[in-house]
Amino acid sequence: MDKKIIQSALVLAEPDPFIRDETEAPKNIDLGMSRYLLTLVSDVEKVSTTSGMPNEDAAMHFVRFYIGHFWRFAKTIYDFSPRFLSVLEQTEDAPVYADVLKRLPYRDFVMALPAGLGYDGMFVHVEFDESYGENDTDTLFLLCPFKSAKRAEDILLKIEMQWCLNGKMFLKSFRDARTALAEADITGEGKAGDITVTTTPGRHRNLNDETAQTDRQQMARCLRIAVSACYYLASRNAEIREVRIPKSERPLIPSSHGGKPKRVAVKAYRVGYALGKSFEQQLKEQSSASCQTTGPTGGHTVRPHVRRAHWHHYWTGAGRTTLEVRWIEPTLVLPGRNGETELPTIRKVHGPESQSGTAQS
Repeated sequence: MDKKIIQSALVLAEPDPFIRDETEAPKNIDLGMSRYLLTLVSDVEKVSTTSGMPNEDAAMHFVRFYIGHFWRFAKTIYDFSPRFLSVLEQTEDAPVYADVLKRLPYRDFVMALPAGLGYDGMFVHVEFDESYGENDTDTLFLLCPFKSAKRAEDILLKIEMQWCLNGKMFLKSFRDARTALAEADITGEGKAGDITVTTTPGRHRNLNDETAQTDRQQMARCLRIAVSACYYLASRNAEIREVRIPKSERPLIPSSHGGKPKRVAVKAYRVGYALGKSFEQQLKEQSSASCQTTGPTGGHTVRPHVRRAHWHHYWTGAGRTTLEVRWIEPTLVLPGRNGETELPTIRKVHGPESQSGTAQS
């Protein structure tokens, strides 16, 4: 992963001194995101008044404080193979179950984003709401995509959050939420699928302008990447390799007291590099078959193509009471052959490796 992403993440995660010392945020930070924000209405107004920024921008600083607080415990970095991440992003939409996500190795992490998204990296925070009962747990995906820069004030960032009802299709839930919001902005209340939104009509006046639509497309893609990454990391067959960063190569962050910069230990992991390389190699080997080929009966022509990856849920354990998920890799469909060619799956979780000996894919 680009060192600038790690450096920017460390800078963004540093607690804002004013929020830390002059507000109730530290005291309420363990209440969960929804209650945390509700308890800070007066503090948000205080920051808004002191700084001269709009309330929404002030609230974003409190959300950033929240994300940074939980990420700093482990400082986990996941470096996904770019090739593998592009495949993972295209995995078919599936129901999202909290029981699966609760087995995430870390519920707070930073990951790199694909080129062309407008952002370099992204904080991902996952939490659960069991207020409706243990078997009706909703999942919050809280994201903070950012564009790297040396100084905190120069780092461009965005906050996006999306609740997903247990067992519901995530992407459908996201689209329904946006549809309901657009309707609510006109009538005061909007409904789509299982989502109901109530708001003040006209509050989101720019909801359908070109800039807002581009922003929604970017955030929809970030959410898709984040959910796919989380589900994969929690799956039974995830390929995750720890990377040991030598002390001399650890990232530096400025001292909060103006002293000498200090090196910070982070937990770094590479994900999907073996599978991504195998997938890329198979595509290269089959490039000669990329032209149209006559079918086995001499009839219509067939192009080689990749059948998208998908998730497979199944029950295991005593009494079949534990829900597990596997990521089913893409299959390469080749003309003139019986069946399909499955791409190899790496199922073993490897031990640590040194950073200097890692390969790129």
